[in-house]
Amino acid sequence: MERQAFIAGDGPAAAQHFHAAAVSANGYRYYTYSQSALLETILMLRELNVSIAEIAVFLRVRSAASLETLLADKGAELDETISHLKAVRAVV
Repeated sequence: MERQAFIAGDGPAAAQHFHAAAVSANGYRYYTYSQSALLETILMLRELNVSIAEIAVFLRVRSAASLETLLADKGAELDETISHLKAVRAVV
């Protein structure tokens, strides 16, 4: 996720759930330990091509069941992509 997404107060919906715990006079942002876990989750979801809108929905609910559903859906999408790429590779 782009840095700007996390510092824009009126940025994407997912960014609105992620604000610095403190901002120094020179603009340096400080985050808590628990925020780093949330950041890792957001980055992992983006790596799986989860849209910002889908992440925002997940962050509103933020349950094990919603994460499991989201990951299962993305896993199925990845399987489809892999199958497609294997078929393309066979042609090349």
